Amino acid sequence: SEMCIRDRSTQSTGETASGMGGPPGSSWDHPEQEAPKDVKDTFYPEKRGMLKKKSDGYIEVWYDRLCVIKRAEFIWGRRSDLNSLGSLPLNHDNVYDQDGCHFSIHCPSKKGATYHFMAGTEEDAEDWLLVMQDTTSKKQLIHKKFVMADKQRIAAENEMVLLEKERELKKEEKSQRVLQNAEKNRIKQEEIRLQAEQEKARKALGAGIGFLRSRFQARGWNTWREMFQTVNEQRDQARGALRRISSHKLFAAYATWQAYIDAKMEAEHIFQAQQQAEAERQREEQRVQALKQEEMARELERQQKEAEIRKEQAYQDALHAKQIAMEAEMEEKAAYEVYMALQAQHEAEIQQAAAEQARLQAAAHEAMLLQLDTG
Repeated sequence: SEMCIRDRSTQSTGETASGMGGPPGSSWDHPEQEAPKDVKDTFYPEKRGMLKKKSDGYIEVWYDRLCVIKRAEFIWGRRSDLNSLGSLPLNHDNVYDQDGCHFSIHCPSKKGATYHFMAGTEEDAEDWLLVMQDTTSKKQLIHKKFVMADKQRIAAENEMVLLEKERELKKEEKSQRVLQNAEKNRIKQEEIRLQAEQEKARKALGAGIGFLRSRFQARGWNTWREMFQTVNEQRDQARGALRRISSHKLFAAYATWQAYIDAKMEAEHIFQAQQQAEAERQREEQRVQALKQEEMARELERQQKEAEIRKEQAYQDALHAKQIAMEAEMEEKAAYEVYMALQAQHEAEIQQAAAEQARLQAAAHEAMLLQLDTG
């Protein structure tokens, strides 16, 4: 009543690990050693048959048990029903031993327990061990692949964390620069305000000085008018005296002296006007130079801001390209693993078909020999 099932297609029998009654401590209680259900249903080999199991008590009793290897687990139960009496995981640390028709399974995950079974023939026992060893090796291979994929995921997450920290650091530096620029602008505005207040104070002082000057000018005008009247009187007296002078030479000398005095005073007025014009021109040049410097400073600050914006955009583009490349690489790896699994399933189906054809040919040959013998 033994039948080796190597069909890797999913069977809708409704049996699950819990439906088979797997006890606590089985392989289903260790998710880190397990593969997804679709991998178990299509990848692991299966076997079903009757074996004798040694009792766990002090008296050696062998019971007939229906044994099933399915989803990387060895399950046994009564022939009358499919409810499991026990199960054990086919892990990589199990130890298998065979002695003729007898074979044993030492399972460290079951507190180091050893289970003894007996098949009908030595070949049957060897076949059971081969199926269990094949399941164990495939389970270990899947576990290694999952561990490697998990390490790659962790490495990718760590790299993303580092990139995020670097980005936050750059944001903090940028915020510091913004604060510094804001402080500079505040200081500059404060300086402008102080300059305006100083200019206002200078204007007020100038107005006060002008007011005092106007009073001094009025007082000086009165003094000058009195002096002018006195001078006119003296001039009239001098003219009267000159008319009385009979010498033409003295009159000519006086006229020359008067012309010299008038020319000297006119030259002094012209010189003072030129000095004032030169001072005004220099002040205008200084003001134009200051405006040019401010314009250059604003242009330099604008260029720096544009450079920071271009740098941030380049960083964002590089980060997005890197994320796309990582996602594409992970998708390519997953597609390759699925392709390899399908390829292995196809090869197993071809082998099963060949084995079935060989069995049918052997059965036909035996039937033919039986007909010849009876004939």
